[in-house]
Amino acid sequence: MMLSLENNNWVTKIIAFGKRGNDTGYYFSDKEYWIVEWWDSYGEIKDVSQVSLEEQYYNFIQRFRIDINELKRAYKLLEEKGLIYDIKCNIPCVYVDFDNELFLSTYYEQALEDKMIGNWRGKYEPFLHLIPEESHYWVIDGIDYSKESNE
Repeated sequence: MMLSLENNNWVTKIIAFGKRGNDTGYYFSDKEYWIVEWWDSYGEIKDVSQVSLEEQYYNFIQRFRIDINELKRAYKLLEEKGLIYDIKCNIPCVYVDFDNELFLSTYYEQALEDKMIGNWRGKYEPFLHLIPEESHYWVIDGIDYSKESNE
């Protein structure tokens, strides 16, 4: 099935960017999966002395990983249809750096950044500049749809 971002309005599914070592990628899933204090509910191994909670969770979320080319295609389709609201709602709103235990959010409907565990730091702040430029699927033909002036 092809990825469709049409009518996705942040109510249920969000786009997150994750980074662990040299592995980076996008994830498209229900927002509940990004509530850090619930991560222990998703791990398949309950003995964290063997595998860290972060590693368990990272393995779990791989099922929601989306290919950057598929994401670019779905986003371009929104642009071609002129669906500006959908375009704005499908910009990444979560950034997770597993190595540095850093969780950044611009998701305003729920304070995801306040639901941390252990040494994790959560902040409500812009993060798109932290994502490698070649992964900026929201920039189409030189137009950066993350900028307010594009409305």
